[in-house]
Amino acid sequence: MKRTISALTAVILSAVIISGCSQPLDKAAEHESGEKTAVSEVPVNSEAISESVEIAADEKGFVFPEYKNKGIYDNQLMEIQRGIQGPTESYEELMADETENSNIESLYKIKVSRVLDDEEAKQLAGWSKGRGDHNCVFYEGIALYDYLNRKEVNKTVIFRMPGTLQSQRENQPPYAPKDIIAAVLQKKEEDSDITRLFKSYAFIYDVFEVNGEDFLAVRGQNEDKLEEGLDNLLAEKKTRVITTVTDNPAVYFGVYRAGDLSEKLAGLWKTVIKQ
Repeated sequence: MKRTISALTAVILSAVIISGCSQPLDKAAEHESGEKTAVSEVPVNSEAISESVEIAADEKGFVFPEYKNKGIYDNQLMEIQRGIQGPTESYEELMADETENSNIESLYKIKVSRVLDDEEAKQLAGWSKGRGDHNCVFYEGIALYDYLNRKEVNKTVIFRMPGTLQSQRENQPPYAPKDIIAAVLQKKEEDSDITRLFKSYAFIYDVFEVNGEDFLAVRGQNEDKLEEGLDNLLAEKKTRVITTVTDNPAVYFGVYRAGDLSEKLAGLWKTVIKQ
């Protein structure tokens, strides 16, 4: 049975958030005007001046530490791509393609190393305009942990996310170097430098470390089937947090213990993933 957030009142957690520290790029741009997404504001800890901070989970929900390099891509934003639907409307639709499902590798914890510029991305083996790569941000990162198989790893991956620094998907601000995320990766295609994410941004999470335990904030797509039986630490879905872009905050649908969420995925996919 799902536990309500009020049961966590006054529980104080010691947290570590790894936030981006890249320098903003030089090209200035005008911010797009438009209506804001109707989401709830998240309480933040204004005392967060170092990587080690204290946060509380109370009746207001999971309290995120202040993002240390908030707004570093503000001068890059030219437009926000609004109203774009998620990959599917339901988990069943998301998993309907059995051939694509067989390419799932695992859910990995990834530390972003750098953002590739457009020209470098175009030189990657496997880059294809026909697959929409020209409208994506490419990242290089280090996969640190395999959540589904519960083991440490150490491998370099190059992956992409929809939108660019200038033309961003609504509520999907770009990541910065040193950000820690979790993502479901597909097996890398032969003769390609790119490791594709499974279903684009459907299984994307921002990682927060709390007392040595990873918590995953759902940033890609909300799926009720994945929530069943899990303890959501957010009081409300669609909680907004400003990270790298002030006018395009990240929106989280839930915060879950990594062990719980990965166990749920492993159970759902035990007949899907071929080792």
